[in-house]
Amino acid sequence: MEYKENETFVAKMGDSSTVGYYTNGKLYYKLSPIARYFGYTDGISNAYYPKIGLDNIIRVEMGKQNIVFVNQTGVENILKFTTMNIPYDRISAVYKDLFNIERAPDGADFTYKFTDNQMLEIIFEINTVLKPTMTSGLIKKLKKGKIL
Repeated sequence: MEYKENETFVAKMGDSSTVGYYTNGKLYYKLSPIARYFGYTDGISNAYYPKIGLDNIIRVEMGKQNIVFVNQTGVENILKFTTMNIPYDRISAVYKDLFNIERAPDGADFTYKFTDNQMLEIIFEINTVLKPTMTSGLIKKLKKGKIL
């Protein structure tokens, strides 16, 4: 989809929808529908905006109101500070539908495609640098798609 600078658009979000906003090469989505979709019945308080990251939030004037929009990093920060148990299918739908990103459940193995150079670096680390006792930790990181 091609986005027009500083214009809003409707976006699918799982079995719901939200409003998106594109500016300065970044996608932002209306915070309140995302919060409700995650299970926040009263939305997210202004007090949490610093935890989300003020640089991850923008306010867009729509009609006579300033509406809060959040980018992908802001959504990730919401997931970091929440104490709620948000169902994986909700998290996955937000990432896939809004940001076109496949997200594995926390703690789950996720297939990550390493480049040839990354594989050579990994093999070098295993063969020359790491002690045999540390390889299990490395394997766990690789299964989660994390690079050294």
